Amino acid sequence: WLENVTPVVFAALRDSFAVFPKDSNDEQRQVDFAKGISTDELITSCLRGLCALLRRATVQEDLLASSASEMAFVVSRVANLILFPVSGIETSCDDTSSTKGEEGKDESSSQALESELSRSISQGLVTESCLFIEALAASDALCDEVESAFLMTILTILDAVQKKEVSVENSLVSDIVASCLSATQQFIKRGHAKKTLVNAMVQLSIDVLSYMDTYPE
Repeated sequence: WLENVTPVVFAALRDSFAVFPKDSNDEQRQVDFAKGISTDELITSCLRGLCALLRRATVQEDLLASSASEMAFVVSRVANLILFPVSGIETSCDDTSSTKGEEGKDESSSQALESELSRSISQGLVTESCLFIEALAASDALCDEVESAFLMTILTILDAVQKKEVSVENSLVSDIVASCLSATQQFIKRGHAKKTLVNAMVQLSIDVLSYMDTYPE
């Protein structure tokens, strides 16, 4: 039955991400086949389903091997449309990036759009996105394509925190950073990363933890 369910989940995610708000002026539209359900709710449910599949060792390897490109796509969209905006990191998604003619626009205006968009993203979606990233980190069968998207996501966020470009005073941002640190730990435990990458990730995690310790709980 998984062979029948998995393509439906990925199709629902692809359609949902296609109509998901990309800036503060976008309305939260619905996917044609899921009338009455917001894209936020639909993505949350689909990510919950993927997490459940990733936690089942009997299907994890087949899922990641047969759906590598779809999984990498989902990781990229989760990062650029959910985790980065909520964290205050400028998105770099292909269909949302600025053209050369727009690069000179006021940076504060761009940050304002990101802030408005982040407020339209539910806590439930952020939580499920974090759990999805952690489930991937604990997987033993990440292919190069998925692993690359996964590493880009967590390292971008941790690097932004280390550079003090992200404020962890916000509870959702704090949850995202904590999830990235947990994912880093899980990824290193797998023992598949190169030593240079592990050393860099460990040092980055220590710096982030030290920075977060300066904030009261």
